[in-house]
Amino acid sequence: FVVDSSQSMVGERFERASQLLQRVVGEMDRRDRFTVLACDVRCESFGEPSAPTADVVARLARFLDKVEPAGSTDVVMALREGQSALLRGQEGRDAHVVYVGDGLSSTGYRRAGLVGGQVRELASSGVSFSTLGIGQDADANVLSAVAQAGGGQYVPFVPGQRIGEAAIAVLEATYGASLRDATLQLPDGITDVSPASLPTLRAGQEVLVVGRMASSTPVTGQVRLTGSVGGRPFENRYPVTLTPTTS
Repeated sequence: FVVDSSQSMVGERFERASQLLQRVVGEMDRRDRFTVLACDVRCESFGEPSAPTADVVARLARFLDKVEPAGSTDVVMALREGQSALLRGQEGRDAHVVYVGDGLSSTGYRRAGLVGGQVRELASSGVSFSTLGIGQDADANVLSAVAQAGGGQYVPFVPGQRIGEAAIAVLEATYGASLRDATLQLPDGITDVSPASLPTLRAGQEVLVVGRMASSTPVTGQVRLTGSVGGRPFENRYPVTLTPTTS
């Protein structure tokens, strides 16, 4: 996990991030290993990857209590440090970096497209990147770009949301099968499809896709969904008949 400890996270926002992080770690499978980096323009490490036991969670709470948010934010640098921490001595394990913060970079790469390009290079090592947005003013564009480029999920955590619900959403984003690099091909006669690109899809996840029918004539054909699951190619086809109505 990479938690943003910059000035923008000071006060209640970092407290909520800390509580959620402890809850997520406490719910992890004991066979897993984790570490936490608290990052502004530099990162402070919780230590070597450890099993998420009760004693370790208590030690994590003490570590986070000592963190005093300050300084600037460099999201790409923090993700790169998270990747490096996971790749050391963890061969043979699935590696997931989860960024916890508002995504508001004040130095380094800032635009969503540029950040996504950097994350895509990092993800080529086999590490996936998910994001947990803290606060209503979190930069959803940047956090979504990180998750999409990194083959992960963007999970917003907004005021009023229960910590338990958010923790489950984070775990669902990292555990289980996911369809990466998903593309959807609709039959001829459907235009202006939105969204133009799909995020990484968890098993059972629903995504609403809309398009415009080019004429009032019914459209018959196949919807083709492709991508990769567990590093292997995936393809499925679904026959559809779309009939325009006035209702």
